[in-house]
Amino acid sequence: MNSRRLLLPGLLVALASMGALDAVSGPPAREGPVIVLRLQGPLMPVAADYLERGLKLAGTRRARLVLLELDTPGGLVTVVRRMVQSILDQPVPVVVFVGPAGAQAASGGVFLVLAADAALMAPVADMGAAHPIVPMGQNRPEDIGLQKAAHELAALARSLAEHHGRDPDLSASMVLESRSFSAQEALAAGLVDGLVADRQELLAWLHGRSLRHGDGQEVVLDLEDVVVESISMNARERILSVLSEPMVAFFLLAVGLLGLYTEITHPGALLPGAVGVIGLLLFALSSQFLPVNWLGAGLLGLGLGLLVLEVKIVSYGALTIGGLVCMMVGGLVLFDVPPEMRLPRSLLVGVSLGVGLVAVFLLRLAVRAQRLPPTMGREALVGMEGESLSDLNPEGKVLVHGEYYDASSDLPIGRGQAVVVEALDGRRLRVRQAPGRQGG
Repeated sequence: MNSRRLLLPGLLVALASMGALDAVSGPPAREGPVIVLRLQGPLMPVAADYLERGLKLAGTRRARLVLLELDTPGGLVTVVRRMVQSILDQPVPVVVFVGPAGAQAASGGVFLVLAADAALMAPVADMGAAHPIVPMGQNRPEDIGLQKAAHELAALARSLAEHHGRDPDLSASMVLESRSFSAQEALAAGLVDGLVADRQELLAWLHGRSLRHGDGQEVVLDLEDVVVESISMNARERILSVLSEPMVAFFLLAVGLLGLYTEITHPGALLPGAVGVIGLLLFALSSQFLPVNWLGAGLLGLGLGLLVLEVKIVSYGALTIGGLVCMMVGGLVLFDVPPEMRLPRSLLVGVSLGVGLVAVFLLRLAVRAQRLPPTMGREALVGMEGESLSDLNPEGKVLVHGEYYDASSDLPIGRGQAVVVEALDGRRLRVRQAPGRQGG
């Protein structure tokens, strides 16, 4: 009986000890590191992958906060929404810093600032101009589809601002009116929480402050002697980030088309064909991260086809001009991206002219080579001189190019006379006597 009385308290102590061990099995949140992520450039799917990986790592490491250093001209609406959702779903506080000096949080970057638990800017920085833009078109204010997209994004901006205690009307004005704010103006308007020059000053500004995170829970930051860990893009993300640049993707497509074109017009070269296939495969990979307009890709292919026809058909340059125009227009509409990410027209003109001139030059070489007389095989015997080894009346034997052949002649030819091969008649040569020449 006494043993049973001792057993129950023992079990309770053991269970309590196990619970205590579970509670301290990981480092307390206030002892975790500060995870620093850096987003610089357009907000494309690769940037969203990088942000999600960093946020997931911060949750695993029980970080004190995630510091997102931002400098972006904007990006795709679908990508921005995905990144906003990742920030809102993150259990670790997220702080956005628009820096260093001269940085911007334009267009889609505005929503990342509004979604942050705390937002700070470098003294020389700006944010705003978040009105949606149709990639291809005139973006007329009376466009109903554009108005719907703008009001929908303005509602998202108001919602994010209200959630974090910022001015909802000014936040919406950056979408509806394309308003922009300098760092001082954004601070005075309550769109950001402070101005700091660098990362160290930012951490000192945050130390001891209370942030409202997630569902409204207050978090007091203890950043004394905190460990700062920077998470960079891994090799895969860096490669995909380069491939998702519209300029790089355009070059890959141009090189791929030109390589296959060279292989077709010069069969057996192998290297141009291999380079062309690799270029097209890399472009196909880029198209997974870029909104490719396949009408533009079709126009590029049509332009190359017109350049091929120019050599076959006498158009006095009309097909060449049409091909170059198709290539330039195809490059302009190749990607459905915001204006700040479009390909420069000077680049399109230069690449189109370069590809066109190279294609015409290679095709002319191929046509010239086809017009040359054959130099190998039986066909190469036509026009060669030889010697009759017997009388040809009308058939006999001849020696041509060091080999013996059956031959025939329309006129009698004596033995030892010089002959010229006129044509091939099955396996027999048709020859004639070479004027003024004797056999050797």
